Amino acid sequence: MKLVNWRGVDLNLLVAFSALMETRSVTRAAEKLSIGQSAMSHNLSRLRTLLDDPLFHRQGNEMLPTSRAFELEPIVNQLLETIALDVLTPVQFNPSQYHGPVRIGLTDYAELVFAPVLFDVFRQQAPHCQLSCRPVDRASYKEALKADHVDVVLGAVETEDPLFQMEDLYTEQHVCLFDPSSTGLNTAYARRLHHYPTCVGNRRWTAQQPRRCHVEGPKL
Repeated sequence: MKLVNWRGVDLNLLVAFSALMETRSVTRAAEKLSIGQSAMSHNLSRLRTLLDDPLFHRQGNEMLPTSRAFELEPIVNQLLETIALDVLTPVQFNPSQYHGPVRIGLTDYAELVFAPVLFDVFRQQAPHCQLSCRPVDRASYKEALKADHVDVVLGAVETEDPLFQMEDLYTEQHVCLFDPSSTGLNTAYARRLHHYPTCVGNRRWTAQQPRRCHVEGPKL
């Protein structure tokens, strides 16, 4: 196999060649690619050097391709189509065809709330994935994300951190219920509990993901 010095090859010249074959004109090819006529003429000169062939002969107002240009036309068009469809077109993620791992970090309470639902949803939408739920807490979740031990974390954690992308899932309100007759507590005492956030308060649940990571797992 012949070794090619790719540093000296400009693949944009293939686009210029395709435009020249389609239009049979330097002027019209330049207009098609929205470049100047002199730039297209320079591209043609570089193509002739690269392919070691004149490629086009002028006849009146039209440029006639050489036999070599006709041989190259279907090859170049196929290459450009492959690049457009297989390289430049984003791949659509299909969770039902995903066979890779999905690692979710859950705090204790988040595991109680979300784990059963997560397993059911993943079983339905991504039955072939390797789902694992891993325990984390407010002290360990950052290191778990940074070390790539988990892909996402669910739980009541810090909501201000420039290293992570965060999304609020819901706000949960905790309440305290008691029976005055059996506890001896009255309404006035219950009102005083509002001063103790560990007894009564709001908890914000967030989903976190490192900014450096791409969303490549199943989307719920």
